[in-house]
Amino acid sequence: MQNKKIIIDTDPGVDDALAISFAIKASLPIEAITTVYGNSTVSNCTTNALSILELTGSNIPVYSGVDKPLKGKSELANSHGDNGLGGFNLKTNKKISKLSALEYYQEILNNSEDKSITIIAIGPTTNIGQLIKESPKLFNKVDRIIIMGGVFCEEGNVTPYAEFNVYNDPYSLDLILKSNLPEIIIIPANICRQVTFTKDIFNKINNPKLSKGLAKISKMFIDYYSNDPQYGGFKGGVMYDLLTTVLLVNPKLFTLEKRKITVETKDKEKFGLTRIVKGVPNCKVVTEVKVEELKKLYIKIMNK
Repeated sequence: MQNKKIIIDTDPGVDDALAISFAIKASLPIEAITTVYGNSTVSNCTTNALSILELTGSNIPVYSGVDKPLKGKSELANSHGDNGLGGFNLKTNKKISKLSALEYYQEILNNSEDKSITIIAIGPTTNIGQLIKESPKLFNKVDRIIIMGGVFCEEGNVTPYAEFNVYNDPYSLDLILKSNLPEIIIIPANICRQVTFTKDIFNKINNPKLSKGLAKISKMFIDYYSNDPQYGGFKGGVMYDLLTTVLLVNPKLFTLEKRKITVETKDKEKFGLTRIVKGVPNCKVVTEVKVEELKKLYIKIMNK
């Protein structure tokens, strides 16, 4: 991690909140948070990012990003409750940075050494797709991108074929997969579904403010994934985005395999479908996760 800088591109979002707070407690070198539509409007998601920083006592700068996909319309989530954060909102004096997410990406990449930036993308990847379209040479200075997105060998969570983040903007993911970055890591929904949290896990966090805040944020999300007749039936809330930041803290908890991935952008019925196909690999896909060790690490880090 020496000389590395991390940008979290996110649509907070309950599981985003857990991913961000974990990254902060783990002292990952987070340079900025860039926001995007997805779990709610980009306005709500940006406000939610500030609430998460207030809860964790962090001063990471926040840059507001795009409010719609490169093409078409967005489909906002309904599993994250009011405002995208289960109605949770903290009063704060923290302010959004003046630059847009695109302007920030352009500035930091222009001023950075080659291959010093890691992007963690845990929402629709439209901010990054916009960067590729506007400044492809700058994007090529990115070292790696870790994406929570796609699903393999299981149904999606927004249509039978597609995972939510990819469905919202498969065009941007297609641009990323064709970008020839040194490292693209995909953590698909079928792996994330193995990691579920119940409300009891937050009782193990020693800091009462953090424990109560995260429990409140997660309550509706956990109920949704436990009980929803269409996309639920799990033993708790599915911790999709958390896996991205855990991967940076302890990659030994994951198995990655090189794969060639394509994404469907034309077929209306299968729009957003991710496929593993034959050919030269264009990314690494997480194929296994050590669930119980991940949960233990989560509690250990949150109690630092």
